[in-house]
Amino acid sequence: MKIKIIFTDLTHTGMETNANTFPSGVSLVAAYAKQELGNLIDISIHKFPEELNEALRQNTPHILAMTTFVWNAKLNYSFAAYIKKVSPETVVVFGGPDFPIPPIERKDFLLERPAIDFFVKWDGEHAFLDLVNELMDKKLDLKLLKKNHITLKNLCYVTEDQDYIEGPDSRIEDLMTIPSPYTMGLLDRFFETPLYPLVEYTRGCPYGCTFCNDGNSFRNNVMHKSVDFIKEELEYIASKVKNTTILHLVDLNFGQYKHDIETAKILRSIINKYQYPYKIRGNLGKAQPARMLDVASIINEARGGVMKLGSSLQSTDAGVLKELKRKNLSLPQVLVMKDESLNQTDTQFSTELIVPLPGMTLETHMNDLRDVVDQLGMNSIEIHQLSLLKGSEMDTRSERKRLNLDSRYRVYVGAVGIYDIGDQPTPIAETEEMVVASDKMPIEDYLECRIMDLLIKILVDNDPYKELFQMLKNLHLSVFDLLLLFKDHHLKKSKSLVVVIEHYKDLLLNKLYKSSDEISTDTSDIEIIKKYILGELGANELSTCRVLVYSDYWEEFQKVFGEAVLDYLEKMGVLNEEIKDYAEEVLMLCKLRNFNYMDMSEGYMRKNIVREFKFDLISAAEKNFQVSQKEIKKNVKINFYYDSSDLSYLRKELNHFGEKSLHNIGKFIQQNNSLRTRRKVSYT
Repeated sequence: MKIKIIFTDLTHTGMETNANTFPSGVSLVAAYAKQELGNLIDISIHKFPEELNEALRQNTPHILAMTTFVWNAKLNYSFAAYIKKVSPETVVVFGGPDFPIPPIERKDFLLERPAIDFFVKWDGEHAFLDLVNELMDKKLDLKLLKKNHITLKNLCYVTEDQDYIEGPDSRIEDLMTIPSPYTMGLLDRFFETPLYPLVEYTRGCPYGCTFCNDGNSFRNNVMHKSVDFIKEELEYIASKVKNTTILHLVDLNFGQYKHDIETAKILRSIINKYQYPYKIRGNLGKAQPARMLDVASIINEARGGVMKLGSSLQSTDAGVLKELKRKNLSLPQVLVMKDESLNQTDTQFSTELIVPLPGMTLETHMNDLRDVVDQLGMNSIEIHQLSLLKGSEMDTRSERKRLNLDSRYRVYVGAVGIYDIGDQPTPIAETEEMVVASDKMPIEDYLECRIMDLLIKILVDNDPYKELFQMLKNLHLSVFDLLLLFKDHHLKKSKSLVVVIEHYKDLLLNKLYKSSDEISTDTSDIEIIKKYILGELGANELSTCRVLVYSDYWEEFQKVFGEAVLDYLEKMGVLNEEIKDYAEEVLMLCKLRNFNYMDMSEGYMRKNIVREFKFDLISAAEKNFQVSQKEIKKNVKINFYYDSSDLSYLRKELNHFGEKSLHNIGKFIQQNNSLRTRRKVSYT
C-alpha cells in the first residue's frame, strides 16, 4: 500500500492571493521524502484552500503535512481540525517558524491545538522522513508511536496522557542532500498560476536578533547549495515561468558570502538569456558591503534595478541594537555602496526600519529616519511595526514580562476569507500582535513616529522628489528638516490633508483589538469577514493612506509641499527670485515625471507631455544636481514619456496586481521597482 501524503503551504484567497509565492518550502520536504521513499509514497502539493478542500474530499490522506506561519496559521488549523474530525487516523504534521521556543510554551501550544499530532521544529526535511519511516514501521498506528514515547530529532508532540515529548535539536549538515523540487517537476503546475517562484540557496543566519524567528543561536551555522545546482534550478525556472516578472530569493543575508558572487553571475546570465526576472526580492546581508555591492552590480549589469542595494538596519541607535542583540553595518560601511547605487539606472538603495523597538524613543526613531534620509540617501525604505512572532526570543513569556511592551491585535492584512472546509463555509482571519508603546515610547510618541513614517513613504520612498532632494543636498540643506517643517507646520494648514492624517491615526490605534479573545470572537462572524474582504475593515494603514494621497489628494499634497519647500529655503536664508524659479521648476519636473495614480489608463501612459523650462534640468540631473542654477539657466523644451519597454512592464504589472482598489495599488507599489514607473525625459 502506498502512503498518501498531502503537503500544503496555504495562502488566503479571500481578497487576493495573499502569500503569492510557489509553495517551495514545503516542497523541499516533499522532494526529499520522494527521493528517499520513491514509489512507497504518493504525494501532492497544494497552495490554494479551494483545491485542498477538493483533494481532501476526494481522497483522504494518510498524512497531512502543513507548513505554518503568521499569515496562514488559522487557515491551516481549520483544515487540520476538519480532517481529524472526518478521519481521526490521518496523521497531521505541522512545521515552520510559527512555534514557540521554550518547551513549556511548546507544550501549551500543542495542548491548545489538539488536531496537530506532531510539530517539526527547525529543518524539516530529514525530520519528516524519520517520522514517516517510524509511522510505516508502526503500520501508521499513531497511538502506538505516541504510547511508546518515541523520540526523533526535531519532533515535538503531546501524548494522550499529556506528556510532552521533544526530540533533540538537529540541523541538516549538507544542504546538497535535498533535491530541487523544481527540476523534479513537483512544482510544474504552479507555473500556470500568478504565483512567483521562491528559491533558497543559503540556509542559516549568523545573527541573533531577538525580534526574528531566525535569530536562535541553533541556526547560526550557514550552509549553501553548489553552483551547478543553482544554475540548473534557475535555468529550469526561467525556461518555464509565464505569469510573473519576480523571483524571490529567501537567503537571509544574500550578498555577504563569497559563493554569492557565483550566484550573481548565474542570475546575470539567466536574465540575459530569458529576460527574467525583472525584480529579485530578498534579504541583503549585514556584513561585507564591498561584496554586496559587487553582487548587486553583477546582477544589475543585465538590467538596471533588478536587485536592490543597501542593508536592513531596523535602527541605527547603538542602545537599541544592543537590546536587540543585533549587529549592523556601520553607516560609513553602508555609504561604501551609496555612490555606486545612485549612479546605476533605476537602482533602489534600500533599508528596513522597525518601530517601536525595545529601548527606542521618539528621538531615536527620528534619528533613524534622519540617518537613512540625509546621511545614506536611501530611496527604498520599508518601515515596519514591531510584531511579536512565535519562535522569536522577544515573544517568550520571560522577555514579554521584562520588556513590558504594550501590544494590540489586528487582522493580518489580506489574510482573510470564507472557505468551504468540507461542506461548511468557514470564516477565517489571521491575526498578528503589534507593539504600539513601551516604557520609553508612549502611544503619543508612537503616533508622531508613524506620521513621519507615512511622510517618508510618500515623499522619499521610490524617489518621487529625487531631483528636488538632490538640489537641496547641493545647497547643503537637510531633506529631513524639510520633512519635519512640512509635518509640523504646513500639513496642518490643509483641511483635506488633516482628514487623511486623522484617518491614518484612527487606523493605527482605534481599529486594533486589546485582546486575542476579542479579535477571535469578531472574526468568527461571516458578516465581519465580508467587510474585511470588501476592504471596509483591515486596511494596511501605511499603504492605504499613501495610495489615498497619491490617488485622491496628490494635487493638494504637492501644492502644500511646494509651499513648504519655499518656506524652508527662506528659513535657511538661501531664497531669492532665481532660487525660487529654480525650485519651482524642479518641483514641476518631479510632478511630470512621477507615475499618475489618478489616471492609469493606457491612453494617458502613452501620451507624451512636453513643457518648456527656464533651466536645463536634464543636464542638471545627469550631474545629480551638483551644479549651480546659473550654470544651467537656459530655455529648453523637455519631453516626458514612457518607451515601449516601460509601457509593456507597467501594463503587465498593473494587470498582475490590479488597479481597482487602494489595496491593489498598494501591492503594485510595494512589490515593484517603482523607479521604473517614472517617465523618461528627453529634449525636444
